[in-house]
Amino acid sequence: MKNLHIISSLILIILLSACGGQKQEPTEESSVELPSLEADKDTSRSAQTDSPVTANLELFGQIDVPPNFIRETHSKVSAYVTSVKVLEGQRVSAGQLLIELDSPEFLALQEEFLTAKADFELYAAAFQRKEKLMASNSIPQREFEEAQHQYKTSKASYEGKGERLRAMGFDVEKIEASKWQKKLSIYADMSGILTKLNVSPGQHIGPDTHLLTLVDMSHVHVEIDLPTQDIGRLKEGDRFSMYRTNGEGPIEGKIHLVNSVLDDRTNAVRVHGHLEGVTQHLIVGERMMVKMKN
Repeated sequence: MKNLHIISSLILIILLSACGGQKQEPTEESSVELPSLEADKDTSRSAQTDSPVTANLELFGQIDVPPNFIRETHSKVSAYVTSVKVLEGQRVSAGQLLIELDSPEFLALQEEFLTAKADFELYAAAFQRKEKLMASNSIPQREFEEAQHQYKTSKASYEGKGERLRAMGFDVEKIEASKWQKKLSIYADMSGILTKLNVSPGQHIGPDTHLLTLVDMSHVHVEIDLPTQDIGRLKEGDRFSMYRTNGEGPIEGKIHLVNSVLDDRTNAVRVHGHLEGVTQHLIVGERMMVKMKN
């Protein structure tokens, strides 16, 4: 029994020695080295250094004209539209007839004016006679003052009624020559494009009715919205290429003015750009893509 116990102990020692002597082979998974975080940082920093410091800006703009190049025409009288001589979108010339209006009031106003003119001429002649008599002390002071008052009152009435007709659009000189004007003609006061036409024949209009909008396209420009993050990247004189939303273009231009005030609605700065070449085909209010050049 004692010998069996000794034999078992020897076998156990031999087995433990054999397991301890085996060499563990490295697995494929343990041989893969993990990348260093410092290496990643270096690679990222290198990529940023290689990119351009200032990339090309692509901005949105809108076609516009200066305020003085837009005419909004309103009616100053109550009348009926008898004829419209133009179409919306048509190009017109300065002095071209656009609309004709008619009203019974027109003849009544001209009659009042001619009556005031006749009264003024009568009182003016009477005042000149009284003035000469007053110089020779042939009439009382009160009689002279009454003649002077009638003269000044009639003059104010005559000139006031004439200015009213002139402001309405009538030719006062023709009316004074007894050439009555039954119709009031509306003429274009500048050359441009008729962008809005709000009346039609037979329509009754009142004072302050908006009749039409005329736009002079000789100074078309682009208003560019510059986001706050790009402020400082543009300056006067910088050049750009402009494209329509359908890809048509480019139209070349340069920055003329950079506004110094931030628009609270758009959170952007308005930049004024002048265009070069033919711009008559552009439309006021049209959205454009503006690509700045390095």
